[in-house]
Amino acid sequence: MTKTVAVINSKGGVGKTTITLGLASAGQAAGSTVLVIDIEPQAPAPWGLRPAEIEDGRTTADVLADGRDGTLADAVHPSGWGPEVDVVPSDPKLAEREADHVRVDHIERFRRAMTGVTDAYDLVLIDCAPSLGRVSSAALAVADMILLVSEPSALSLRGIEGVERHLDDLGERLGT
Repeated sequence: MTKTVAVINSKGGVGKTTITLGLASAGQAAGSTVLVIDIEPQAPAPWGLRPAEIEDGRTTADVLADGRDGTLADAVHPSGWGPEVDVVPSDPKLAEREADHVRVDHIERFRRAMTGVTDAYDLVLIDCAPSLGRVSSAALAVADMILLVSEPSALSLRGIEGVERHLDDLGERLGT
C-alpha cells in the first residue's frame, strides 16, 4: 500500500527538501519505489534528483491547472538516481496556482491528478513550499502522513505553530 508523506514547515530554509531527498534515498536503499512530487515554485527537489532532460516540460503547475483524473502521470520523470525513484518537478508557474482568481478546489484537483498514478509506488513524498497556501493545503489533505521539519531555532518553531493551526482549520473544513 502506498504511503504519501507531505514534508512541510511554513518557514523556509529548515531542511524540507534535504529531508525529502534523504527519505527518498532511504526508500531506494530499502528497495522501495519512490515518487517525489515537488510543489515548491523554486523547484529544489528536481535539482537534487538530477532527472534526465525533461522534454515536455510538464510540472506540478500543469497538473494542477489541468485537474483531470490521473494527469499526474504526464508529469512523472525518471530521476538520475535509478529506476526506483521518479520525480514530478515544479517550476515558478506553480505560484500562479496559488493566485487562481476562479475559486478552484485544489484539494480535489490534486486527488484526481493522483488517481491511479501513485499506486505504482511504495512511497510518495511531497516536498511542500514554505507557505500555507492553497497548493500546500491540497498536499496536506491528500497525504497519509505529515512530517513537520524543524531546526533548533525560534523562527523554525514558530513555523510549526502556524502549520499546526492550519492543520486544525483544514481538518475542521474537511470534517476529519
